[in-house]
Amino acid sequence: MPQIGTVISDGLNLRDTPRMTGAVVDQLGKGEQVDVIRSEQDGWLYVEVHRTAQRGYVHGEYVSIAAQPAPKPVDVPSWPWIFGAIALAGLLFGALLL
Repeated sequence: MPQIGTVISDGLNLRDTPRMTGAVVDQLGKGEQVDVIRSEQDGWLYVEVHRTAQRGYVHGEYVSIAAQPAPKPVDVPSWPWIFGAIALAGLLFGALLL
């Protein structure tokens, strides 16, 4: 699951390669959201822009990545003991009938 990032600088260049010499394919505005698909070397991020679904590279210094929420705990019912109690009662009742 990709992380969500928010652009923190106006006019951030979206590039076709993770280098300053990469061709600029779009410019992103401050507050624009992206999905961070993966991190690259030297601080570059491969992202997908929410607005256009276009993919490319931005430098991570200009993107704030939201913290991932903690996974929700699994709700385990507290009543499974009832099945054991029923089975035990059946055994006891069966023993009394013998």
